[in-house]
Amino acid sequence: SQLPVDPSPIAERLRALLIPPKKQGYFPKGQTFALSRRVKKYLDAELSQTASYSNPSAYRYAVYRAALTMFHEAHNWDDSYGSMGDLGVEWLAEILLISPTAIGVDAKIFLKDLLMFLCWENYGLSRSEQTIKYLVENLTKYELELSIQILTDTRDRAQAGFQEYRAEQAKRILKALDSTSHLNLATTGRERHLRLVGSDAKTT
Repeated sequence: SQLPVDPSPIAERLRALLIPPKKQGYFPKGQTFALSRRVKKYLDAELSQTASYSNPSAYRYAVYRAALTMFHEAHNWDDSYGSMGDLGVEWLAEILLISPTAIGVDAKIFLKDLLMFLCWENYGLSRSEQTIKYLVENLTKYELELSIQILTDTRDRAQAGFQEYRAEQAKRILKALDSTSHLNLATTGRERHLRLVGSDAKTT
């Protein structure tokens, strides 16, 4: 809700398209093609309104961010043919075109949301090298250091909560960042990053 355009209302409108048939309780693989077409048509309609917003980039980001959340929260389809997965990969690539500066939002809010999502998502829509490229090429030095703090905190909390997949995702990105950016991750103080991320749980 602290993003310049809140994705939540867009996500709720999209949710109705993702409710599976009552009889099956899910979309069989033969129906997933039709589902992906409906979802794409809906998103295209949402994106057609971009020009009417005072902050078009922020609205565009919100549309794709909402779609990615619904991809995970309402995943009730057999995607054997990969049509929904292809859409998800496209949406992920779109949000990685946006930086905090581009949409005029506090870097802490933006990066906490983005990076925690990237560590949480488990449908293979993102790749570590894709995330590294985004962080190194699109962020300022301050934003990159902030990202390291958030990822370190995410790793620690995931480990403490026995969320090994999430912890490994964060570790993988941190390791690649360390070798790519030559930043000394050991100097990122635990107390500092816990205070940074943990002090405003309401924005999670």
